[in-house]
Formats: sequence, C-alpha cells, structure tokens
Amino acid sequence: MPDNREVRQPGQSTNQAQSAQQESARQIQEQLEQELHAVADNELQKRRLAKNLTDAVKDADVSAGEQRRSTHLRSQGTPHEVSENERQQLRKDLVRVLKAVEQGVIEAPSEANKAVLLHLNEFIGRQLNENNSAFIQPLVAKLLESNQTAEDLQVQFETLKAEFGVFSPDLVRKVSEAMVQSADDGKLAVDGERAREMFADDAENQPDMRQDSSEAVSREMWQTYYQSFFGDDPEDRKVINALYSADKLKDFVSERKERVGHDFQQTNNRHPSDEELWRLTSEDVEREIVLRFSKLYLRVDKQRPNEPFEQIASQGGLYDSIQIVQIQMLRALEQLGEKISRMSGDEYQTSFGEMKFFRRFSKQELDEKVVHVKEIKDKNGNVIEKAGTKTVRQYKIQPVAGAKQVESIQEFLDDVHTMVEHEVATRAYLHNVKLAFMRPAGEGGFWGGLARYAEQMPSTDIDSMMHLPDSHLFMSAYRLYVKYLEEEFAVIDWKHQPNMFSPDFFNNRTAIEQRVRVDLKRLFPDELKNEMNWRLDRAMSMGIGLAKGVLLTEAEIAAWAEPHLNMENGKATFTSMYTNDGVATATLNPQHHFLRWQTEGAKKGPLIFLPLIGMGGKIDKSFMRGHWDHRVMWEMAQKFRDSYMSGKGAFKDGKGGRPEGEKLFIDFMPNFAKVGGYFTRGGWRADHEIAGSLHYKVDAQTHAKTLDVMRSWKALENIGYEALVPLTRVGGFKLSTELRQYLFDKYISGNGASGTNAESYFKGLNAKSEKDREDFFMQHVFANLLIQRMPTKLIRIERDRQSDNGIRAWEKVRASIPGCTADQMNSRMQNLMMVESKVRIDTSRKMNEYLQRHGGEQDLSQLSINDYRVDEERISQVLTAAQVDAAEINATIVLFQKIHDYTYSGAMGKRYVDEFATKLKNKEFPFSIGVEEVDPSFLALRAAGQRVLARALGDTGQVESNVYGTMTKYIESLQPISLDPKHDTSELVKMLHTMHHTIEGIHGHEQAAKIVTAMASITIAYFKKDSIAKNTFTKLGTIGRVNSLAAEFSGTFKGVWEWETADVDNFIFELERAKLLPKAAFDLGGEGDVEIENKKFLGLFPYKKTTSQKSHGYLTGPDLRRHFGATKKDQGLEILNKYVPIFLAAMLYTFISKAAKEATEKK
Repeated sequence: MPDNREVRQPGQSTNQAQSAQQESARQIQEQLEQELHAVADNELQKRRLAKNLTDAVKDADVSAGEQRRSTHLRSQGTPHEVSENERQQLRKDLVRVLKAVEQGVIEAPSEANKAVLLHLNEFIGRQLNENNSAFIQPLVAKLLESNQTAEDLQVQFETLKAEFGVFSPDLVRKVSEAMVQSADDGKLAVDGERAREMFADDAENQPDMRQDSSEAVSREMWQTYYQSFFGDDPEDRKVINALYSADKLKDFVSERKERVGHDFQQTNNRHPSDEELWRLTSEDVEREIVLRFSKLYLRVDKQRPNEPFEQIASQGGLYDSIQIVQIQMLRALEQLGEKISRMSGDEYQTSFGEMKFFRRFSKQELDEKVVHVKEIKDKNGNVIEKAGTKTVRQYKIQPVAGAKQVESIQEFLDDVHTMVEHEVATRAYLHNVKLAFMRPAGEGGFWGGLARYAEQMPSTDIDSMMHLPDSHLFMSAYRLYVKYLEEEFAVIDWKHQPNMFSPDFFNNRTAIEQRVRVDLKRLFPDELKNEMNWRLDRAMSMGIGLAKGVLLTEAEIAAWAEPHLNMENGKATFTSMYTNDGVATATLNPQHHFLRWQTEGAKKGPLIFLPLIGMGGKIDKSFMRGHWDHRVMWEMAQKFRDSYMSGKGAFKDGKGGRPEGEKLFIDFMPNFAKVGGYFTRGGWRADHEIAGSLHYKVDAQTHAKTLDVMRSWKALENIGYEALVPLTRVGGFKLSTELRQYLFDKYISGNGASGTNAESYFKGLNAKSEKDREDFFMQHVFANLLIQRMPTKLIRIERDRQSDNGIRAWEKVRASIPGCTADQMNSRMQNLMMVESKVRIDTSRKMNEYLQRHGGEQDLSQLSINDYRVDEERISQVLTAAQVDAAEINATIVLFQKIHDYTYSGAMGKRYVDEFATKLKNKEFPFSIGVEEVDPSFLALRAAGQRVLARALGDTGQVESNVYGTMTKYIESLQPISLDPKHDTSELVKMLHTMHHTIEGIHGHEQAAKIVTAMASITIAYFKKDSIAKNTFTKLGTIGRVNSLAAEFSGTFKGVWEWETADVDNFIFELERAKLLPKAAFDLGGEGDVEIENKKFLGLFPYKKTTSQKSHGYLTGPDLRRHFGATKKDQGLEILNKYVPIFLAAMLYTFISKAAKEATEKK
C-alpha cells in the first residue's frame, strides 16, 4: 500500500520533508498576510478577498473528490492520476482560508465553527500537503458554509477517519484534538469528556487483537461500516469478528474445522486424516473470508453494467462506500496478521499451537528429454556437430495447484490476502468487460480497446480465478448461459433478434440470464438458499463476465448467428443487434456486414456467393481454361444467394444444391482470420496448456522419451474435448491398436456403428489415405464423446439452410414428438442442458477428490470415470433433485430418447453422428464447440505465457483494424476499378498486402496465403472474360452483351475492364512479386490425399486414374494460373485463338483473290 502521508524528495529524511512542508506552508501564509496588508484600508476589497478564499474551498468539491478517489485506487494498485496543479492549488487554498479565519478576515457562521477552524489551523495548518488536503476539504467547506452541531462534526470526522485514517492516523488524531479542544474551550454543545468519545481516533477505538470479548467489532463500528453490506447475518458477523480479534479467529477456525470434518464424514463414510482435515479447513476458512469481501460488491452485481467498477465502488459516503469498507477490512486483516506475529511464543502456542494451516502453490517440475541431433557440416564439408543425442531441459507447469503446510498463521493470512486481491481484480475486470460490450467501439476499434484492458488480466490471474470460492457455481452459470444462448438461437433458426441481448423491461437482466438464474438455484438448492442470493448474483455476474471477456464464447456464438433478415424475402431489416450493434461480431464474421447492410456485392449481384475456384470443389472441372463462361458462375451464385436468403435446402451440399464439397466465398467468411477466444485459436498455446498432464515412456538404455499416448489420453480424457484435441497434434501421438480398441469400446461401440470391433470399424471408414483414415476415426471418437456428454449440442448448432430439405435437427426432433410445441421443446432442452452442466460439475468433483486422496499427485491417468455421460438415470436424478415436475422429467426423457434415435439409429434418415464427425474433420465449425464442456481448472494457461488473453484480443483487434475493414473495402472496390480506364490493380494488391501482413504476423504464412487465395480467386472470377468472347470466330456473336461478372455487376458492357489471359497472369505475377502468393507450397512433405477418378480411354475402355496430392488449403501462383487458365500454354493457345484465325482468313482471302484473278485471266 503506498504511503500517502507526505511528499518526500529522494534522499530526504522524514524530518527534512516535514520541515520543508512547514516552510512551504509558512510561505503561503506570509503571502496571504502581504495581500491582507495591501487591502487593510479597503473594506470592499477585504470582503471580496474573503469571498474568493471561501469560494475557492467550497467549489473544490469535485476536484477534491477525484483526488480522494485517486488515492484509494492507487492504494489498491490501480493506476489513476490527477492534475498535480489541482492538488497544489487545493492545499494552498486550505492553508490560506485557515489563516484568513485566524486573521479575522473570514467570519465563520458560528462561534463553534470558528473555534474548530482556529484549532484546525493550530494543529494541522502547517501539515497540510498535496496528499491530505483533499480529505480535509469537506470538513473545512462545511465549517465555512453553515452552522455545524457536534453531531454534524462527528459525521464529518467519521468520514475523514474512514477515508484517510488508514493512510495517516497522525492527521486524524490531530483533527480529533482540534475537536476536543474546541469542546474544552466551551465552544461546542458537549463537554470535553463527551467530545473525546465522539471524536475518538482509531488508536483509541481499535479493539485489542489478543483480548477476548463478546464482540470484536463494536455495535457502533458495525453500524458505521458493515450494517449496510451484511445486515445482521450471524455468519457474516463471525467472519468479520475473526478479522479483528485473534481469539475470534481461533474460535472461527475451530468451528469451521468441526463443520468440515462432519461434512467429510457424511460424504465419504470415513473420518478424514489429520492432514486432510486441516487442509480442507484452511481452504474453507480462506473461502469464507474471501466471500465476505466479495459480498461487498452485491451492488455491482445487481445493477446494469453502465458504470465502471471503480466508479461504483467509490460511490456513497461514510456508511455505504464499498471502497471505504473494503479498505477497513483489508486493514483489519493486515493488522491481525501483524498482531499475531508479535505474540510471544507461549501466547501463540496457547491460541494456535495445535492448529495447522495450508496454502496453495503453483507446482512445476524440471522435465528432461533426450532428442536426436543430426550431423551438421560447414560449407567445406567439415563436421561441426556429430550425430547423436542430447538432453534438453525445461520446466513443466502443473495445472492444478498444490497444497503445503505453512509454518505460521501469518503466512496463511498472507495467502488469504493474495486471494482477496485476486477476487477484487477479477470482479473488476469481469464487470468492466460487460460494460465494454455495451458501448460502441472507441479509438483503435472495439477489440483493440478490450485488449488494452485485458493487460490487467494475466494468465496467472485467469488460472487463479478457477480456484476462487464458488468456482463451481460461476462456472455452472457460465455453462448454462452459453447453452441457453445457443438454444435460443436454435429455436429461431440462428437469427439475431433486436431484443435478444437487451435487459427485460422490468429487470436488469436479459430473459436468458433470468432463466439461468432460476435454474442455477434449482441445481444448487442447498448452497443457494434465499439468504444466499448474493452468492447467486455473484455467480451470475462472474459467469456471464467469463462468457464475454475471458472465454469470448458469447461473442463467438453471436458472430456465428446471422443478422436479422426479412423472413419473406431475405432482405435486410437494419434493426440493431447484439450488445453494441454488431461492432464486435462483424470482425469474427464479415457475413454480418454484407448481409445486414446488403451492400453492392450482395444487393446488385451474388458476389459473395461465388464458388472459390481452385479450392477443391467440383465446379473447377466443369469449366476451365478455354471454357470459361461467367453466366454459369452467375447463375450458380444467384441460386445459392436466393437459397441462402430464403432459407431453402438448396444451400446444403448434395442433391438440389451446390455440388458436394464446393466452397463458396461466403463459407470462407465466418472467422476467416482464425481469431477469437484462446480455445478457438488453439495452436501451440494449447500444447503448453496440457503439457503438465502428458506422460512419457523412458527408454532404459538411451533414456529417450516417447509419448505414452494411452496414459496421456486417460489423464486428459475427463478434462474435456478441448483438452483432447491438442493431444492429437503432440509429437509422438500414434493411434495404436490398444488405444483404438479402448476408444472404440468407450465411445463408439453399442451405438449402431458398423463393424463388430475397432479394426473392422476402422477399415470401413471412407478415407483417402491411412493418415486420413486415422484422422477420420478420431473425429468419430470426438463426435461420440461430445454427444455422450452434451446430447443437445448437435441439435442446437444446426440451422435450416445447412440441413437436408431445409429442416434443421431441432425441428426434426420436435416433429417426432406428438403434440410437442416449440415452447415445450425449448423448456425440455433446457432441462437436458441443466443435466449436462451438473454431470460436468460432478465429474470435476470426482477428479479433485481423487487428487486429494492421492496426496496432491497430479496424475489423473489412473482415475476411471465411466459415468461422465448423460443418460436416462442421470436425467431423473438431477431433475428430481432440482424439483422438476415428474411429468416434465418424463417428457425430458422422451426428448432425450428422440435425440438419441436421431443421432445414432438413423430412424430419421441417417446417423447424424456420422455427419457430425465429417463436419469436425472438414473443420466446418469456425469456433471451438466444446468450451462449455471443458474444466479450465485442470489446464495451465500460464504455461503459454502471461499475455494469452491480451494477445488473443489484441490479434482480434488487428484483424478488426487491418483485415475485416480492408476486406469489405476490397469487395466494394472491384466495381470502381473495373470501370477505371487506368486498368490498375495496384490498390487491390496493396489491400491484399495489408491483410496478408497482419495474418502472417498472427498465424504465419500458410493462413495468410489462404486468405490471399480466396480474395484472388474471387477477383479473377470477377474480371475474367468469357472464352467465347476472346475467340476470333465466336466473339462476333458476343458483341453487345456482357461477357464477364464485372460487366454484370456494372450493368453495362461498355467501358468495363474484362481480363484477358495475360491480365490474369499479370495479376498473379504482381501477387507473387509482392510475396503474397508462394511460387511453391511451403511444406512439400507428408502424405497426400488420394483421389480415384473413373475415366475412359478413347471414350470406350473404362479405367481408374489414381492421383495423390497434398492439400494445403491455399494455392500457389502456378496453381492459380492452372485453375484459371493463365499458364504459358493457355496464353499461347489464346494467341493462337486470336491470330491464327486472322492468318487463316488472310491466307484464304489471298487464295480466293488469286484464284479469282487467275480465273479472270483465263477468260
């Protein structure tokens, strides 16, 4: 806590600083005396000077308040600066006004006021400085303004004591002396003895920390500081008393120990060991203290997030300021530890000698790996380093905190203090990010601004958040919130509604939040009784804050949904959406920009629905090189657009729609830059997060380590899907026969899968290669795993236009239940989602209990949990405990059965689980889909660095500023460039460079190349001239008609730049020269994708052509030329098409002319 008592220069002693301070005050007073002497003979000027002096202090209320707020914020480690000039001016004004009262220039409203002002000048006049003046100002202003009774002065004094006593007890004591002296002089309406009681400073009123008393906190102190926050709750009183008295702390710990031991015995049917009992008691005591600090923020939790956390905390006066009471509690906690540390050995032994205390700590261990080193030679062939092995060491951070016994209760209280700081910082961040989502983007964009604020939430704090009290409650609130949010979208076919994220008319919460609050209380009825509503509000506030500002799930879900379009014709409605009118979501999904505002590309033509040539679709082979016809592209894109806007099934792959596997530009848009939450980003960061749970086999001879895949899988299995996906990318991951059988038995067998065992099922998968088959098998495992744990997930995430026959899974399942209305379906789905959340909590509890039973060892690979799944029995158990009506429970079970039939049996057409596995394999989901299921407390985010969240948000901000905006500008620039007679693509290349450079800095060159590929593909398709319009013999028939998409969008064939083959080649060359497209693939190794195509030799003899090519997801320059017919060969053919006919015509003309001439001569 910073010392605000004085301003001291480096090297200055305290006495020197005080001397300099007094000298400065003396100088101010002398200057005033000179001014008074100058106006001594002019009564009017003297009164004017007096008024100016008085007004200066009275008018300083706002400035002084901000200075007081700054002092408190800085004491909590929050940077907050105010004008130094204002601080100096306030001090000067106070010194001058007190001196003016002494000189008789200013007349106080009463004799009592005058006496207090005179004594204040006497006791503190020369001790006023830039740090304490703001706290004295309210008292002096009141004394100058109106008559103050003793009781009025007591209120002012208590406010001063509460706000500034923790920083400068000496100053408070001197103000107390000024009050008492005024009473002794007979100027106050109370005598000196009564004044000493009314104006007692903290040193006199501070309870004895070692002496027992019935109440460590007096009734007056409770009413002054704690009544408005805690009421008369006896449990709260016990905790607060424990902060003020060592004896009360001893009693509190003993009581909690008895309760913890009783609960443990009831749950485990055995007595805890001595170490277990004291470790659990330590956690319980810490939890109770931290929660009381958190209870102070009930006001923050209940109101709408329309003010910053710090502003709400500083509001109020003596009796209801969160900030003042928090300072009092922290001060009590600090002084308690100090007093206990000063106890004699006998005193400490008597009070705490038999007690044991534990504290959490972050575990890490030194990990060694033996790696193989290749032989290295210099340019002359000399061996620099021989081939062999070497040992590489690094620290491996364990995700779960360990627990160790501390030597004294002082060390334990320090740990409690640290957790209180984590609680306050977490609450502030989670509240303020909710506020950020309610406001429009500021300078630097929305995500960039959020990234700057996220610097206050390092990875260590995020990991610590999962160990705060009631983490199971706020994580359940988070899970229910994101589940219900997806369900709400599923009911309305994933279309934004204007009021979806708006508070209810008579409530500060949205309709979804209100339902979460009700169901959270139903899930935890014992913990969230009526008197515990503050814990419920805390869980809601933190859970929703997590969804918004840490895991970013809300923004990702909102981005994946679609703008609110007209249901009849698919046109824009222009209604507001999301919390800040779509500022946050458009960066994650530019579809929102084009569909919502229906810009030129979407309104006048189907530009964003064009197929991406060269990205693996079937359209590539339907017309290429010499067969380009823009009308085919136009008609396809028009069909896809109409399908998309009206929501018919034609937009789905397969029959009635686009060819299977065809990639459209609009498909590319959702999270095209691969940003968002840190689970969505994945990559190397996720590898570090799970590293503490990986296990290795060590070769007895070479000491080389290889990944123990089976043991590592089991260690991560129950943490969640998002922890298992990175495991499949870890070096050394191999799908062994043993693991394959284990996964088949646990997740696939018994659900109607083809094949009687893992081997037959594996070989039956349709794949291009062995590697592809292994990947497909794992996606089937993941699909089944997710369905077991979240059976509603697959039903929630589908929408009409991306489903067979234009009917999403949600509607198909509802229709299979006779008489089931949409409201009933929605309610029962939410019942199932409650069960999903409870099953996750129960599984995490078993994992923690296992770790505790095994002495804090962090190996979960030996823990077997076979009931981490939703089934009929668990549905009945959970919903019965939640007091759901029996008929509703039965109806929910029927819904579960129908979902199971749809997912596994193919009763409604096909096995949806197989389709889901294919979608996972093809990466059709732009955002992470399993975050609600993972338990982050078993992951070590800090192992990936302290700025994981800030970097994730910062990278999203970069995309917002440099990629999303540039992409929309790029699309809207195509038409003007096509009509510009300069025929210049440099502006397009410049914009592509901006996008490429940004994405390359975030993800590397491959992802950057993918974006350039997509943009280049749509650009060439836009400008490319029809083949028929370039051939000399056929182009005569194209005169007067449009021959390119550019002409279609411009609505004219005149003056439109339509690209010849050479123009396409030049554009690709410019991209290569700017290093935006590679001339060859970045990674040439690895196994390619095998494709078998039926062919006929000479059109008569059938044969199969097998090709193998590695898919990169991007095109090289040569690839793009080949797909768009711009190779050297194509350019040569175009020249032949242009000039050979002319040459032949000339030859024919010459021949005919010569023949005619000869015929004439013969005559």
